[in-house]
Amino acid sequence: MEEDINNYLDQVTLEELLQYFEDRKIPLPSDVCKKTLIHFLLDSKDHKTDARAAVLLELRNSARLLQRSIRESTDKLEKVIDDVDSRRQTLSDELKREVGGVRTLTKVHALFMVLITVATGAGGFWSVGKLKELGESASMADTNLKRVTALVDSYSAHVLRMARDDLSAVMDGASTRWFWDTDRSQTEVVASNLKMIQALRQAPGKNTAEMDAELTMMALQYEAIQHLLTVVGEAEPTAGNKIPITDFANIEKEWLELETKVQNASLAPADKSRLLSHVHNMLGITLYQRHSMWGNGQDLNSAMKRFRDAHEINPVYVPAASNLAVVLLDIIELASAKANADERLKLEREIDAPVALLMQATSGNQSMKTRSKVFNNLAYSSLQRAALRESAGDLPSALKHANAAVDWAKLGIEQSGAAGVLFATRAEIVAYKACLSAAQGVPDNIMASEALKLLKDAQGRYDFKAQNASGFFKRSPIFAKFVDSYKDKRQGVLESVGVT
Repeated sequence: MEEDINNYLDQVTLEELLQYFEDRKIPLPSDVCKKTLIHFLLDSKDHKTDARAAVLLELRNSARLLQRSIRESTDKLEKVIDDVDSRRQTLSDELKREVGGVRTLTKVHALFMVLITVATGAGGFWSVGKLKELGESASMADTNLKRVTALVDSYSAHVLRMARDDLSAVMDGASTRWFWDTDRSQTEVVASNLKMIQALRQAPGKNTAEMDAELTMMALQYEAIQHLLTVVGEAEPTAGNKIPITDFANIEKEWLELETKVQNASLAPADKSRLLSHVHNMLGITLYQRHSMWGNGQDLNSAMKRFRDAHEINPVYVPAASNLAVVLLDIIELASAKANADERLKLEREIDAPVALLMQATSGNQSMKTRSKVFNNLAYSSLQRAALRESAGDLPSALKHANAAVDWAKLGIEQSGAAGVLFATRAEIVAYKACLSAAQGVPDNIMASEALKLLKDAQGRYDFKAQNASGFFKRSPIFAKFVDSYKDKRQGVLESVGVT
């Protein structure tokens, strides 16, 4: 496909390429030649989407012109064939009459030769050359039309598949605890795919009804995500950087409207279930982020309901199960803050339910990055058990659960393309273990140094740096305890998370 696109652009003149750059105010590369300009358009991150969309539009237009050409040639051929058939039939009938009347052999021979002339075009009104020329014209137009149509259909299918895959990745990548943890800018991904979808919807030619319906739904989802990203951003929202409640309300309204459109859409049951689970999951994330920022307990309960709905509609949708487990863990954590020692031990047993959800999610069909996030949440569940055991004075059990948390984090990190949050989680767990040692009166400076090193390593990862690192520090009571227990590490921790 890339070869076909290059071949097409090779047919464009240098003047036309320069005009394209001028119209779109694209800075020219230093070496202005046709090959360089084509290479720049197709490889430049900022312009390759527009260039491919433009090629798609031009190919569709070319297909229309070729289609009109073949239609005109076919019309001419049909008239020729009708005329030849009519003349042949007339002469054939006359020949039969002459033969039936036993006319002279000379007359019969003459009529027979005329019939041959009309049938073959040899010296007739429509010559063989004329018929051949029209036939070749139609054949060439038909061949070119088929080739261009195949290219356009192939490219359209490629664009649709790419937009569909990216949408799933964006949807799956959004999570409660870390919002979007990715090495690609989701804002750029969404904007790029919206342009591609717009090109497919507006380009000349006929899409199937199913394709039009899918493009419409995809565009609505991308637009809702774009709005969410515009308001909230890609980093973890924090209490210190509050977004107005009205902005969250507008985002929530947009997802609710999309939910209604999906429910009323003429979609196959499986497609409708898949889309509804995505919408419920994103609604849950929106409510969860509002809770994280404003501390509204009702939002946490509403987020839990949305995640549960998404999980019940589509039990194999791993992000919904993982996000539901996180909310259940958060509810237990909030309850533990007001509980006594005995109540906290009871709360520890309630962690079994979200852990069961997460264990089930590890075997689901998912990307390696999504799977790594599930392991991350399992690590947090073990860390939460450790904290509850510690608060009850059971330090040996707390250490056992902390070690289990390390094992879960290690499993997550071993996944190909693991989420950056896991490296921060591992640093947090090791910091907690160092705190346990300090609580027993035997500070472990080696472990404390390891925690600081792991935190710095995490901060060096692109997809962790993209998050609000200071928000991570503020969210984690473990690091607050850590810098109190190991005051010589305080400055290093603060610098690692960007807190001054």
